[in-house]
Amino acid sequence: MNYWCFITTEYNWKICLGKNLFGLDYRYYQTWKNFVKKEDKAVIYVTKKGFVATAIVKGKKVDFKKIGWTRIYPYRILINIEEGKNVVKLAYSLKEDLKKKEKVVHVNPNFIDELIFVTDKSKSWSSFVYPSILTIPKEDFEKVKKGIK
Repeated sequence: MNYWCFITTEYNWKICLGKNLFGLDYRYYQTWKNFVKKEDKAVIYVTKKGFVATAIVKGKKVDFKKIGWTRIYPYRILINIEEGKNVVKLAYSLKEDLKKKEKVVHVNPNFIDELIFVTDKSKSWSSFVYPSILTIPKEDFEKVKKGIK
């Protein structure tokens, strides 16, 4: 079983939620074809918002039909979505001391510090949730699932 982070915009998330689908474009074809499997689990990250749900993969299909997403995402993943009651936000949590480059202090410890897949906790952390899909460790899946319950 694989564990995934599906990343989307708030606008596209509403469509995913209404259709129980997650879509990918041509850049993710090999991942979709070879690695995403039925019963895989995922957390859903909505950009500028945070983690909002978990999902279980129920299947895959190719469909070029427009359903309202901002682009056509033909490689579709059929999912069962379980929305969380809470939104788990990620935020920049480190502050560098400019006089002593080797010193870094937490200014607002938060959930980002607990995730393994976000290895850079500085202000460039968002690069880890920029692609549409990425694998994550089971531990991160469980942490997010617990956090949004």
